Amino acid sequence: MSNVYFPLPPATLAPAAQAQWLGRLQEAERISGLREAGGPLVSRETLAFLQRYVQGELSLAQVVRLQSQRLPGK
Repeated sequence: MSNVYFPLPPATLAPAAQAQWLGRLQEAERISGLREAGGPLVSRETLAFLQRYVQGELSLAQVVRLQSQRLPGK
């Protein structure tokens, strides 16, 4: 499951927190296209937002909001 785009959870996290981290990691891999294409199908900026999501800094709703703010005309 380890890849160069998203970090694995720290070993110091409680098992429940590690499971949540891994769930976010799998979701980020799916959203970014890593699972299907083997590499990211998103911009570097979006990948950075998803990395913060995996680490628990942002919710998925916050990622969507930040991403939409980057769109022209916003």
